[in-house]
Order: sequence, then C-alpha cells, then structure tokens
Amino acid sequence: MCNSRFFTIFTFSSRLSISLLTFWSLLAILTFGLSRTLQPPFPVVISGETSTYRLYAFPVGCESVISLCRRSERRLLDLMHSFPVAEPSPDGRLIAVHITEEWMVYDADCLLNKTGCQPILVEEGFNDVRVTWSPDSARLAYTLPGQTGTELRIRPESCWQPRSTSDCQTTIINLGSQYLLSHPNWSTHGKRMIFMDYASGGGFWMQTDCFEMDAGCGNALQPMPNIPWRVAWPSISSDGEAVVFMSDVSGTGSGNYQLFHYDIPQQSARQITNRRYLSQYPDWSADERYVVFSGFEPRAPGDLSLYILDFQRGIIAPLAWHRGRDLAFAVWQPS
Repeated sequence: MCNSRFFTIFTFSSRLSISLLTFWSLLAILTFGLSRTLQPPFPVVISGETSTYRLYAFPVGCESVISLCRRSERRLLDLMHSFPVAEPSPDGRLIAVHITEEWMVYDADCLLNKTGCQPILVEEGFNDVRVTWSPDSARLAYTLPGQTGTELRIRPESCWQPRSTSDCQTTIINLGSQYLLSHPNWSTHGKRMIFMDYASGGGFWMQTDCFEMDAGCGNALQPMPNIPWRVAWPSISSDGEAVVFMSDVSGTGSGNYQLFHYDIPQQSARQITNRRYLSQYPDWSADERYVVFSGFEPRAPGDLSLYILDFQRGIIAPLAWHRGRDLAFAVWQPS
C-alpha cells in the first residue's frame, strides 16, 4: 500500500511538473520564438495621432507579437495638420512632416532623439497630404493642380527654404488633365512611381527613367487594370513590382476598409486582410516582407491602433494601442 501511495504521489507530481514545464515552454516560445519571427528591418515606426494632431515614434520588437514586453514611445511633435503624416527619406537622414498647412523637413536624428529641432520649408503654399522621396534621398516629389492638369513636381534640397540657392531647379512634369492624381509613391530602387486617381478611383504607375529624358514623360502614365475596388493610400514595393493599398470592400462607401496586394507585371489583385475591425493606411517595409497599418482595436472599437502584417508567415500582430487615441499613417523609419 505504501509503495502504491508513493507511486501515485510520484506520478501526480511528475505530471504536474511536466504540465508546468509545458506551460512555461509554450510561454517562452510565444514570448521569444514568435517575437523573432516578426523582426522587421527597421526598429522604429513613426505614426500620426489624428485626435490630437501629434507625431509619435514606436519601437518595434517583441511587443509586436505579445504585450508582455514593456512598451515605450516618444512624442515627437505637437500641433500638426489634421493629417499628421510623416515621410522618412530612404537613407534615414531626413523626415518630411505635414505641419499646419505646409510640409517641413527635419533632421531625423534630431527629431527622434532631441528637442527644439528647426525644420526647413519644402515649398510655400504646398499642402497635399502625401509626398515621396527620390531613391537618393535628395529630392521630394508631390502633385499639384496646374494650368493644364495635374503636375508632378520633383524638388531638390537646393530649393528648400531657407536653403534655396541659385542652382535650384524644380522638375515639373505634366500628368494630364483627364485625371486627378495624388498620393505619389516612388519605389526605393527608383524603377517606378505610383499614384491614386481621385476622379476614377483607380491606380496608375509610370517608369521613372522618363524624368531624366529631354522628351519628358509623354504617355508614360499607365493604368493598373483588373482592380474591382477603389485604390486609396497606395504603397509601392522597393523593387517597384507590386503595390499594397486600402479599399472599401463593401463598395457602398460604408468604410469597410481592407488591404489589397497588386502585382504590376501580372496585372492581378488580391485581398490580403479580412479583419472585422478594418485595415487602413498601409506602408511597406524596404525588404518587402512587412506592412504596418492601422485598424480598430477589438477592446475599444473606436480607437485606431497599429498592426504589422508579416507576408511570409501570414501573421498579423499588434504594435501599439492606447485608449482614446487614433494612431494612423504609420511609416517605417530607416536605421
């Protein structure tokens, strides 16, 4: 009887130990194993906050998978535009920011780590909600309405105020009057630029080598066919071969936004998110594996939060959520 009791107690203790070991092993896998599968190429995401018009920086690490890690953030700017958008240069040296009714350029190291940084004005009176950097990080491109249609302006650093010099030469490309093109996005490798069209709701792309040709771009603008949804907030891959964008899948304007992937050479589109609480404002990482985007938080459906989509593993993981805040227009900050 004694041996039997001892065996029973020993067996129970062994099972309990194994159960506890299994629990802690699973917890370790969740905390460390999964976190390593979501390690984007850049350690910081910059995001606007639309309810207070502020700009924040969020570190990307194991908190992108599980909320056990201690989350930190840095408030970068206050009193921005109602579209608090930022656009870092590909080399990580500069950050263009939408402030009040104009675009300003900050030194990235100062803005991310210091206070009292002094910005440079890109162009007086320019107020579109998006700009895009050239691959060499020396020029900013954006669209403006011109006398004969939409103009694409490519403005070098020598034209920014108060640094404007005598060699300032802004390239102006006429994109035609049949479209209302906006939201340009230049691929990091410099191969293509994409646009969204407010008039038709479609997407367009063009080869950027025509920017350097004496003959200009002419009919270089090409549509993105076979997309049954309106294209909004497009983000191009670094190689210029694909686009992610948001669209209202209901088709009725109810605001049921999800994310889509478009292959430019194949001319094919597919839906890549189907979240109950929406997916908006995507930005593609330089290695083309991750997309950071905004979506409503299930615990507080009125608050926009940040998420990261891992294309290779099909994982969507939370990055940042704060009750009462709406985080949107997130972008990757190069190291």
